[in-house]
Amino acid sequence: MTGNVTQIVIDLVDLALGHVAYDPGRRFANMVPALLAFVAGGLAAAIAYSLVGFWCVAVPIAVPLFMNLGGETRA
Repeated sequence: MTGNVTQIVIDLVDLALGHVAYDPGRRFANMVPALLAFVAGGLAAAIAYSLVGFWCVAVPIAVPLFMNLGGETRA
């Protein structure tokens, strides 16, 4: 996400200063959904932590563990 946020800020500054020789709006539009999903995940994690405490970390740890229990083994 660091690269996405950095590129979004660079594009916004280029647009604001008028130093645009390309169409940053298209790239910006492609990155916004990823940025919004990242922000939504961060907010959900903050809310979960404030309501449940450190135990909210158990779900992201448990899901991959349970997914691996029933899976096939690969040779």
